[in-house]
Amino acid sequence: MVAVPEAADAPPEFRPDAGREVLDNWPMGELRTGHQLVKDLDCNWKIFWENYNECLHCPGVHPELNRLSHYLSGESKYGAGAWCGGSMTLSEDAETMAREGGKNHRPPIAGLTEQEIRSVFYYLIFPNTLVSLHPDYVMLHTLWPRANDRTEVVCEWLFEPSTMEAEGFDPQDAVEFWDQVNREDWEVCRITQLGLQGHGAIAGRYTGQEDDVHDFDRMVADRYLEALRPAEATR
Repeated sequence: MVAVPEAADAPPEFRPDAGREVLDNWPMGELRTGHQLVKDLDCNWKIFWENYNECLHCPGVHPELNRLSHYLSGESKYGAGAWCGGSMTLSEDAETMAREGGKNHRPPIAGLTEQEIRSVFYYLIFPNTLVSLHPDYVMLHTLWPRANDRTEVVCEWLFEPSTMEAEGFDPQDAVEFWDQVNREDWEVCRITQLGLQGHGAIAGRYTGQEDDVHDFDRMVADRYLEALRPAEATR
């Protein structure tokens, strides 16, 4: 009988070569939380991760999001470390991901390049963090598995202190936009969980647009193998 391995003492190191190119331009240590939302999801945490890592579902599930950034725009990023993700390009008439057609009422974060101001970057940091980098704010999802079919997600909208201190600061255009998109995703994840629990569920193939999903699934598989190795040695 194989012994159940104990949880790892430390998470895998995050060492992306994209850090200097993308992440370091956002002053992550200086940003402050402008709004927070906690939600219980009726799905396994890996279902949520896979949903986050692809946008083939965006035209049908997220028409407003797809209007602000086309689902085939942008590019994936690659590098060492337990992470995956990439960019999506904002539509010509959009300035950020928000209500009111993506019209931005906040200044862009200081120090961003012209390309970064015209893009949104989505990164998954294994095992439980999603970072969405916008021109004027950062959205952070932190997932906490509570059961094999239930996950708690903490959503935070982060802004520069100077933006939050400005007269008339109101994060609701960004909050309401992503609250709608999140709820659309959460319903899809709930239905997916129900489908996977059925006896007729069959694993599908990856498409050419799901390289980030494949990268995430490999990270999960590698972590399972790492956890099993000590147990196999005791058999």
